[in-house]
Amino acid sequence: MRRRSQKIANWLIFAFVIVPILGGGVFAAFYYGWPVALLGQVVGVDVSHYQGDIDWSLLGRSGVRFAYIKATEGSSLQDDHFQRNWAGANQAGVARGAYHFFTLCSKAEDQAQNFFTAVPVVPDALPPMIDLEISNPCGNKYVMKDPAGEIAKLQKLIADKYGRQPVFYVTDEFERTYLQGLFPDQDLWVRSIQWPPNYRVQQWIIWQYHDHAHKPGVATDLDLNFFRGGDWAFDTWRKGGR
Repeated sequence: MRRRSQKIANWLIFAFVIVPILGGGVFAAFYYGWPVALLGQVVGVDVSHYQGDIDWSLLGRSGVRFAYIKATEGSSLQDDHFQRNWAGANQAGVARGAYHFFTLCSKAEDQAQNFFTAVPVVPDALPPMIDLEISNPCGNKYVMKDPAGEIAKLQKLIADKYGRQPVFYVTDEFERTYLQGLFPDQDLWVRSIQWPPNYRVQQWIIWQYHDHAHKPGVATDLDLNFFRGGDWAFDTWRKGGR
């Protein structure tokens, strides 16, 4: 009788204690992203006008260490939330960087000038980021014949202006279509939702692992990103080291 009672007690513990804990861990891993749930390392966000008005004080207190903020796209578009997000991240103590969405529809020099107009030179900012992903067709506009060459031009122009080599955000599709292993020494930010990246495996320093996360202070879905290394590595990198 005692043995049977013990079996029943063990089963109840498993059913009502262990299973919910395991289930909660799985839920957290997929809802918040498993690097956060399982590793608890340096996590950042990337935002644009799509996120609307952000309460940066709440977002900063949620454990977000860094934020990349959309500034420009192509040769003329400027994100109308950039300035408030740039100031808000700084006030909340969140390390901030600006990014430019690259298109095939205008020359590198024109895209660089658009970025320069929007983004100030700030000594403690993270290195700028160039967002490389497949975008809408250019229609009847100018279409560049050598995307990799124009990216290299934009890279140099931005590095000369801000004193830091920009990071490249690269999707698997853009990599296969335009880059094919070029820029082997470049700091890369890769996208691979939930699962570890299977391209540029030794080269990436930031991994975008979640695109439907939820954080305090942000009303919409949010991208989450994992910096490769702990606090010391991140602080070294943000100050210009590797």
